[in-house]
Amino acid sequence: SIIRTELATSSLLFIGYSLEDINFRAIFQGFLSFLSSISSEFRKPSIAVQIPPTISHREQIKIQKYLEQYTRNMFDVRIYWGNTYDFIAELDKRWEDFKSKSDMKTCLSLRGI
Repeated sequence: SIIRTELATSSLLFIGYSLEDINFRAIFQGFLSFLSSISSEFRKPSIAVQIPPTISHREQIKIQKYLEQYTRNMFDVRIYWGNTYDFIAELDKRWEDFKSKSDMKTCLSLRGI
């Protein structure tokens, strides 16, 4: 019950899997089934880092759009399309931007501005 509570109330990050990997699909499908049984008011958004499928560009765009809409609307899971290195680089940049904005807000509030 502790693990279920944590899964239900935490954001999750899936890194290092491909949609073509049967192990990931089994884990992800189980996760999505579990999420569907939980009220959306308690769920936090989760992220899946995915390498785009190796198919034609046109089909790839269609599949990506479908999966993005399906996972976001049904389960509040967002998909980052790219490799793990690019995701971590972007996450690091966003974290640094966030920290600098937070530091500026703290500095301004300490000065009474």
